[in-house]
Amino acid sequence: MPTTSTSEKISHLAAKSNEFSSYSANEMMELCTEILNNFRNRSLDDWTNTGSWRLKEIQVQELYQEGQSEPLSIDASRTLSSSGQHMSSLVSNFVTTCLDNYKYEAGISTKKPELLSKVTTKSMQDGSGRTYSIHGPVPTGIPGSTFELHTLPMQEKAPQKETLTTKSKSISVILGAGNQPTLTLFDILQRTLVHQEVVLAKHHPLRPHLLAPYSIVLEPLIKRGFVEQVLDESIPATVEILSHPSVGHVHITGSLATDKAVRSTIAKSKPHLSSEEIDAMVSSELGASTPFILTDGEYTEEEIIHAARILVFSKKLNGGCNCLDTQVIIMSKGWKQKDNFRNALYDELKRQPNQPSYYPGSRERAKQMVQVYRDLGEERVKVIECDKTTGAVHNKSDNVTVVECGTPGEAGYEDSAIKMEAFGPVLSIVELPAAVNGQEFLNSVAVPFVNNKTNIFGSLSITLVAPGTYDAKAVDFAVEAIEYGTISVNTPNFLGWLSACRGGVWCAHPAAPGRESGAGYCGNQYKVSAPAKTVVRGSILAKAPIFDGAKPAPKVVIDAMVIMDCSHSTYVGIIRILFFFFVTLTKKILSPLMPSTDKIKSD
Repeated sequence: MPTTSTSEKISHLAAKSNEFSSYSANEMMELCTEILNNFRNRSLDDWTNTGSWRLKEIQVQELYQEGQSEPLSIDASRTLSSSGQHMSSLVSNFVTTCLDNYKYEAGISTKKPELLSKVTTKSMQDGSGRTYSIHGPVPTGIPGSTFELHTLPMQEKAPQKETLTTKSKSISVILGAGNQPTLTLFDILQRTLVHQEVVLAKHHPLRPHLLAPYSIVLEPLIKRGFVEQVLDESIPATVEILSHPSVGHVHITGSLATDKAVRSTIAKSKPHLSSEEIDAMVSSELGASTPFILTDGEYTEEEIIHAARILVFSKKLNGGCNCLDTQVIIMSKGWKQKDNFRNALYDELKRQPNQPSYYPGSRERAKQMVQVYRDLGEERVKVIECDKTTGAVHNKSDNVTVVECGTPGEAGYEDSAIKMEAFGPVLSIVELPAAVNGQEFLNSVAVPFVNNKTNIFGSLSITLVAPGTYDAKAVDFAVEAIEYGTISVNTPNFLGWLSACRGGVWCAHPAAPGRESGAGYCGNQYKVSAPAKTVVRGSILAKAPIFDGAKPAPKVVIDAMVIMDCSHSTYVGIIRILFFFFVTLTKKILSPLMPSTDKIKSD
């Protein structure tokens, strides 16, 4: 049962629901401005060190052990800074994008936001005569990459699987994510600043320490009575919250099992609602067996290495405990360079350090998935031993295991590793039949395979890579046809999530059957009608990727990025960064003269 205070919070929120939902564009603009000013006018220590949340973060991620006497490792110290940078980047980009939109809606700014002004209408290349819109390209904020927002075909009446809370005095409940410190904050900003809903956020039991920094970052929303936070108490307490009559919307970041459980709970507590109404009432961001398509063109040795580097960076990120971590490698059985790529893949898996697969159940799930293939023969399994780790303890279970699925339609094909989300250190390789009759592999074989959900789980995000000599029109055709919520070309797919902070969307593809990867969308701050997917385009493969797990950004650079996010203008940010570099350099020069200490600090 929820505590009395939780019940009171729900009542207070419900009493504020109508007020917030009726806010004008001017009032939303003022609210966004206040959130940014509240965040940027504070000392960095005010929110980065409150409750020692960043230190608790690296402890959760197994980069630091409680009671550890020696100083933080370089990796732990860098992750400490990264936790703050992820939060500062999210707040700065998401709220600034909302502010940009409301300024335009209110008529304060007569200049159309870039994503709304750069719009083209295209006819589908499949000969159906349908048309759709492309908004962009616009910068992702990461050098060398841009993103576009694609809409559903205009003649298509596909459901958006999304609803706003329209019931008077109703609230939105957010069941917080457990694998990243910023996802719940993203969801709160989404439901408040985009949908204008009052929010009760329940933190995940793995990360209760996030309540402290969120209380500071969200202070303008909290003091208005638009946001309340609670910690996880128990499953019965969560059921009681979901069953409350004032709950009109629920958002989940998690698994399909959780999505089903939430809808089942609502169905039992609110029998007057139809299954369609319940489905519309629950939005979710779930997972997928994320594919990585290798086009079968002719790659240079450098391009093969860079393709493998992009893949491994995405695989090892957060120990594989992300909904977007690469899981399934798709290649042509007839591709002449497939063995070259395998060797480059193994080299990169050894080169880029392991990250702890800390999320509860991840290592056990990986072991179970791998055992299915080991039972078919040891030649189907290859454990790539890496002697480097970012963790406080070297855990061999964090080594990535590559399993060979085989070729669909041929004897021995085993697809269990692509029919469920691994959420851990497993990579599977599928060799699809080569294209026939002169057709091109990407669009005649690979795209139909990943679009067919009987073949592979989910539709959240996908990456495809192509060498510089590959037909650009074929890539564009594939981008148009692929039914995934984010498509990344020659770059890691997590840039799709970053793009959702700037006006893109992060979601399952709305045409996908069922709710495997969720329902509804995150992002779309400019409120583009019928958004379908975000397309991120990186640099040519001949250019070394900007993201490399073996060469992460130095801590000082990450700290400088936080300073820029928390500055009111680029000019002010540059001045503050220059001063920061001066102070840092001075401390380094004087450090040999200072007494040493083994005390671990959270900064």
